[in-house]
Amino acid sequence: MYLTGGIGAQRNTEGFGEDYDLPNADAYNETCAAVASMLWNHRMFLLEGDSKYMDIFERTLYNGFLSGVSLSGDRFFYPNPLSCDGVTPFNQGSLQRAPWFGTSCCPVNVVRMLPSVPGYVYATRGNDIYVNLYIAGVGEIQTGAGAVRLTQETRYPWDGKVRVTVEPEHAGRFALRCRIPGWARGEPVPSDLYEYSGDAEIQDWTVRVNGEQLGVQSERGYAVIDREWKAGDAVTLDLPMRTNFVRANPRVGADRNRVAIERGPLVYCFEGVDNRALEGLVIEPGSPGQWSFDPALLGGVGVIDLVGEHVRRLEDGTTDREPTEARAIPYYAWAQREVGPMEVWVAASADAVPVRPVPTAASCAAASASHCWANDSVRAINDLREPVSSSDETIPRLTWWDHRGTAEWVQLDLAGVCEVSGVGVYWFDDTGHGQCRVPASWRVLCRVANEWRRVETGELAVQKDAYCHAGFGAVRTDAVRVEVRLQDGFSGGVLEVKLDSAAP
Repeated sequence: MYLTGGIGAQRNTEGFGEDYDLPNADAYNETCAAVASMLWNHRMFLLEGDSKYMDIFERTLYNGFLSGVSLSGDRFFYPNPLSCDGVTPFNQGSLQRAPWFGTSCCPVNVVRMLPSVPGYVYATRGNDIYVNLYIAGVGEIQTGAGAVRLTQETRYPWDGKVRVTVEPEHAGRFALRCRIPGWARGEPVPSDLYEYSGDAEIQDWTVRVNGEQLGVQSERGYAVIDREWKAGDAVTLDLPMRTNFVRANPRVGADRNRVAIERGPLVYCFEGVDNRALEGLVIEPGSPGQWSFDPALLGGVGVIDLVGEHVRRLEDGTTDREPTEARAIPYYAWAQREVGPMEVWVAASADAVPVRPVPTAASCAAASASHCWANDSVRAINDLREPVSSSDETIPRLTWWDHRGTAEWVQLDLAGVCEVSGVGVYWFDDTGHGQCRVPASWRVLCRVANEWRRVETGELAVQKDAYCHAGFGAVRTDAVRVEVRLQDGFSGGVLEVKLDSAAP
């Protein structure tokens, strides 16, 4: 399970992968799966009366589910990734929420889930009343001893203070069981999958009845207030909220040496629109942070301003470090403004920043193609992401799907005139579960004085799981094009293109 409560990491199967396999950019986390998890956890709570199920329900409600719908209520995410490069489409061909899908299970699940939320706030068992969610409003609860009216006053999830006024139909004794969320007890989830950083300060929660603080008993995550109740009695909960830094179990490879930010039940994220750059952003656990509520931003949200640094590490051993300020917003509110990158998990130290290849003539070029499937990215062909195989689906790619057996091309417009003496292409081929194959043939053209010239001679090799190379005499050019003929009945694609040239 992801920190947001999302489940179902694997896009191809819409299911679970190996243990601890939780990729961020490729996370599927279908909005429908979030709804299913909430429904399942609620039923498990009804069966066992344990708050851990409602902890997961709440985590998913405010994060992995709510991110699936826009603030305007009419646009939707099918998947809910925890990382986005701002370039590679992930939402059925889009980088933003969409109004509808070919298979539109997610929008209709949102439409039925949101109005059902009041039904999950309270529960009863015998004469006991469980308060599971803290949401301002009025509830009428039927118990074995008669009706009870509960009125909640709170700014939750922005503030952990909750006032519950109790008005029983008849004065009498029963237990009010108020859930103490896992986050208030120092436990992000009821397992060892995630934990708060060691410097997290667990602040004591308190319960008062009619202003008098009580030393209440806690059972299975609920503060139990068992007493004689009369109309007008008021329970006040104080669940102190602070910025917490979250670490993942080291076996979650995608999050190793990284940190995420939470406050109360909300998971926060960093967006490009609020930050100078996300690549190389380092936030050390315990870094100074200030939470504030901005009523003018995104319909009114809490933001966290932190002190961090930008780190750039290159293969040549160069490391640049620069202090910076960073801003985090609630994850549910991302992708509501301009298109750009987003990260939930950021590096926790300079050593955790990935070493980047030195920029090349290819990576500095503008990429284009004859066609690109909506779920792919043209930018993938020169993003310096090294494939491990032709079927590598962990990195962005370009495919010409669903063109089959056609003539296609990809092109790099260089940042300036360069001497190029060779081109290497790593083909995408998903034999076994897809319809993309290495091409039947390919050739290389260079643009010289606004004229395209074929530069290689002879038939070029085509193979999987390696770069196919075309070498030729050095040419001064400002653009390189790779033309292909796809195999009859099949499509194809490219994972990466390299040039034999120095950067311009």
